[in-house]
This record gives sequence, structure tokens and C-alpha cells, in this order.
Amino acid sequence: MSNLKKISIEDFTISFEILTEFHKNSNDPLPELNNRADIIPVLDYPFQSVFGKVLYWGFYKKASCYFYGFSKGHIFANGNKRAGVMAVNIFYKINDRKLNIPQDEMYDMAKYIANSKSDDKEEVINTIAKFLKRYK
Repeated sequence: MSNLKKISIEDFTISFEILTEFHKNSNDPLPELNNRADIIPVLDYPFQSVFGKVLYWGFYKKASCYFYGFSKGHIFANGNKRAGVMAVNIFYKINDRKLNIPQDEMYDMAKYIANSKSDDKEEVINTIAKFLKRYK
């Protein structure tokens, strides 16, 4: 699975700016992305290894890490769940996959992630991966 593409800072930034523009006149606007350095660890997270061992193998585990990292990471003052959904969409797109999950189910999964206990991270990532696989 080493041929999977990682989300670049540029891809994320451009997509986040579009999402921010879309929500700017809503009752729940997104904050501006002031410090790109804050998102780099989340973008790198799915592809990390320890002592040469890859921590998260396969497309769905890596997508799950993006979903978890942005939805749970509290990088932004507002819009973390939307950033998580957006990151999954970007990851699917850059890896030539189609995301066919109903919007309400993505929202429910984002809420589940955000409300999960940090101690349950690996279990939650596995749950997300199973959820994503159901719609392949």
C-alpha cells in the first residue's frame, strides 16, 4: 500500500479555504486557517512508522486516521468535524476512490469520533475503518 498518496498541505489548505468560503455566511462559520503548521502532524499521522514498522496499513486505516485526527484533534476553534469529513474526501479523491457514504451517516460518524474517549483511539480508528469499508 506504499503507493497511497498522502494529503499535501496545499491540497488541505485549498480545500479548507473553499469550505470556509462556503460556510462564511452560515450560522456556523469556520475559522480561518492561520497556522498551517498546526495541521502538518495530522497530515503525516496516517503514514508514520516506528522503528521501520508502519503503524496504519491500508487505505481504510489511513483514511480513518485522517477522519479521527481532524475530528478529534481540536485544531480549530470550530469546524473540526467538517475538517475531518473534508480530509476523508480529499484522501479518497487523490487516491482515485469514490466516497459513497450518505451525508447524515458521515455526520453521525464525525460526532461519534468527536465524542469518543481519547484512550479509545485505536478502537475508534478500527470502527471508522469498518464503517468506510462498508461503502467501498
